Amino acid sequence: MDKKKLEEYRKLLLAKRSELASVVINHRDEGTHLGTDGTQDLADEATNTSTQLLSMRLSETERDLIRQIDEALERIETGGFGLCGICGELISTTRLKALPYALLCIDCKQEEELLNP
Repeated sequence: MDKKKLEEYRKLLLAKRSELASVVINHRDEGTHLGTDGTQDLADEATNTSTQLLSMRLSETERDLIRQIDEALERIETGGFGLCGICGELISTTRLKALPYALLCIDCKQEEELLNP
């Protein structure tokens, strides 16, 4: 892949990373402030607990995506970006545009999903 394309993907990945980091911070802040007004009944406490758990799960998902993005940025630096982690073939441009942090080509990803439902 040429340097210009790699730079485009790098910028795309950095923008997505920044967006996800903001979401994680917002989830953390929302979870921290729930139930701090001191006027809650049991139903409010239960709702707040559920909301906090959902927020933590969402944050875990975003953190995982950030990790995948960081790994893709590392692959750009080391020369492995755009190559399937299983078969070594090029990952299609269409797939990389949709998921610039993709580690597997579509065929290997489908096979992986069939083996690990």
